[in-house]
Amino acid sequence: MIVLVAPYTGYNKSGDVHLGASKKIRFVISVLSKLSNDIILINSAHNAQEKNALVKRKIVIDGVSLTEILPPTIQRRAVGKLLNLVNINEVVEQLGIEEQKGKAPELFWFYNAYAFEMLFANKVSKKYKAPLILEFEDWHFSRNRGGSLKPWIDYLFWRISIGKFEKVYAINANVRNIVRPLCSNVSLLPGVVPKSLAIIAQNNAPFAKSGGALKIGYFGGLSKEKGADIVLALPDMLSSNFVLHVTGSGSLSTLFTEQSHKTPDKLVYHGMVDDKELMEIIADCDIILNPHTPIAEFKDGLFPFKVIESIASGRMLISTELSFTGFEELAKGTLFVDHSVSAFAKAITEARSWFEKNKTDIEESSSKAIAMFGEESIVGYLKQLIETKTGHIA
Repeated sequence: MIVLVAPYTGYNKSGDVHLGASKKIRFVISVLSKLSNDIILINSAHNAQEKNALVKRKIVIDGVSLTEILPPTIQRRAVGKLLNLVNINEVVEQLGIEEQKGKAPELFWFYNAYAFEMLFANKVSKKYKAPLILEFEDWHFSRNRGGSLKPWIDYLFWRISIGKFEKVYAINANVRNIVRPLCSNVSLLPGVVPKSLAIIAQNNAPFAKSGGALKIGYFGGLSKEKGADIVLALPDMLSSNFVLHVTGSGSLSTLFTEQSHKTPDKLVYHGMVDDKELMEIIADCDIILNPHTPIAEFKDGLFPFKVIESIASGRMLISTELSFTGFEELAKGTLFVDHSVSAFAKAITEARSWFEKNKTDIEESSSKAIAMFGEESIVGYLKQLIETKTGHIA
């Protein structure tokens, strides 16, 4: 039995879906399913803003059948999350019920260093010998949250629990360096590469057509922080030789819908799509955009996960500045530009010639991204870890 503790919003009917996090969690579920047929998801997202007792049910995520345990919820999410901390033993006890059925935990995976996840890790480390893995996605103080106490609460529980982890996967070198004095086994995991992307890189070369419009993809959150406002302005800056394909949701969704109706020959807004459809759209694109607000403004505590996906896909990536410290070799096939509409428009206009000059670097970066952050390397490590710590062959 493998236990994943994560705030999964991917099926949230209210539309409050964290696209990047949900996609990474689905990837983790895919990886864990290679190790065990018995996966438990402790879902800490508090998706339902209504009063519910603890729920335990069978669900399917991307073809993987698993058991989902939902801590109790109330109408106010923030208060409900605090109550979940107070009553966390009610959730931990569910693992004891599974253990009575002969299902002992073999591995725990925690998505991000949030308070609930960290307190849960502290509790189970005292009861089970199974190794604990932390996927550390965002430094607590990367974003300006005003007077919110949440980052401080998360940080406090992280400091209490960090010594319990067998391994930490860090989003970037800055987070890795913060963690290293507290946990020696730290590796970079700025993004993940499913097998479907490796197939795209091998079978669908960009810029292969001599005629027709070049296709440009943006597959991120539709907010100003993510740079979606730049994407929204591009149709008015580009000629008919370019077509933008956009997926996702966010505060600018309505504006993307309106713009797609106004310039249907230049902007196709697909809305929310499943992973299979997203891969089909990526395979059809020549260029991918990452106009995210420069990461330095977030104290280098973030790294857009879609960047590694974009590089692995073999498409030409046009991006604002990013720190690739620790995996510098992946950056050489990326065209870096200023965080402005004019800079992105100019880069797109000159994309074909830039691609031809840098084709070898793009292909090499794609191959290295697949080798470093693909499914096989992570599955191999976890198999060995389970065997070493529990004696069970995964």
